[in-house]
Amino acid sequence: MLGEIIMYFKDYMKMMRDRDKITQAQLANALNVSLNTIKKIESGSTKIPNSKLLNAIAEYENAHPCKVLSRILFGDIVEDTDERSKKAMRLTFAYFSYMYLEGWNIDHVFNVEYVDDIGDRQFIGEISKKKDSKYVLLIDYIDRYQLDTKYIDWREYQIGFFTQIFTTMISIDKKYMGMNILFNANDEKEVTIFKALKSFETDCVKTQITYVLFDTREYKIVDIHLVTK
Repeated sequence: MLGEIIMYFKDYMKMMRDRDKITQAQLANALNVSLNTIKKIESGSTKIPNSKLLNAIAEYENAHPCKVLSRILFGDIVEDTDERSKKAMRLTFAYFSYMYLEGWNIDHVFNVEYVDDIGDRQFIGEISKKKDSKYVLLIDYIDRYQLDTKYIDWREYQIGFFTQIFTTMISIDKKYMGMNILFNANDEKEVTIFKALKSFETDCVKTQITYVLFDTREYKIVDIHLVTK
């Protein structure tokens, strides 16, 4: 299940053929699939590759399967997008692609809104387990919290950050089992913040909150920390 995602599988396959100047039959041969399979993809009938085909495309492209899947699911990041947004998109798309391959549905991306007495808040996504659709997690990104990282007192920083999280999660819809907050392992500033926040734990919020340090180059989780016990 891929929620409201507009997928780009047919565009990706056509891009490969145009770039390499090959026919549908030649691409089918290179990927060890039938010509009909390629035709179905390029007609839009097949929305996403199975694991065997994804790995074949990744091998053909000499790229990580998550990188290929990210482009199939989300397309390319528009070049004139500002750098901060590009950074957020790279992390979000990489993490969501990774989680999809790990057995999660991608239900929403960049359009999860929650409104209550505190106000209108947005999150970067929502995922659910493929084997248990009632297990739903909110996904957010540390950079969206706009905290001043010049604090000398990291304890003050921790409290300031968690106050924002607390006001969000204390009244969040009960359908959510928790929230994963993403940190980019390739960003020195975010790694520093991740390490500082790891030492702060609480039992005042019943909803599970997890920090995830994710490598957008290697497409893997580097470290993970459960905040709420």
